[in-house]
Amino acid sequence: MSAGDSRIKGKVALITGSSSGTGAEIARVFGRMGAPVAVHCRSNVAAAEQVAAEIRRAGHSATAFRADLGIAAETRLLAAEVTRQLGTVSILVNNAGPFAGTPFLELKEQKWDVVLAANLKAPFLLVQEMAPAMMQHGWGRVINIGATSALVRSHSVYGLAKAALIHLTESLPSPARRWDGW
Repeated sequence: MSAGDSRIKGKVALITGSSSGTGAEIARVFGRMGAPVAVHCRSNVAAAEQVAAEIRRAGHSATAFRADLGIAAETRLLAAEVTRQLGTVSILVNNAGPFAGTPFLELKEQKWDVVLAANLKAPFLLVQEMAPAMMQHGWGRVINIGATSALVRSHSVYGLAKAALIHLTESLPSPARRWDGW
């Protein structure tokens, strides 16, 4: 896809975990393609603002948002705020996902909850919140970022969450099954 790609231009893109690393680069690419970008962070608002400012300096639209995706209410609020401020989200990139490789017998329940919530429940909730509008508008994309950890049995709850994310992704409706333009 080229800069200003007509399929993407003007379509709002939410990229979770985009205040640094791969997520930030994904946000920059969508910005260059002409999508207004929602740059998301869990806690480092300054980093999210920096990525959004970089996208704006390049002549594109970007806004920073903060939400802890380990908390369902904040995940739903993120969906509502991005939609309120930028409009209907047409491109959802579920990139955020904290890692934990602690062996199961040593893993604390709190860490289990956080990793599964951010890596699996948040993508589920965001799709539930945003897909109806995508379907109503006849165009949308959900991109769930997995990891090879889904196939590696030594990565504890993170691998479990990413394996489940693959299953979730494969279970979403596809154009052949239901959604025109999906």
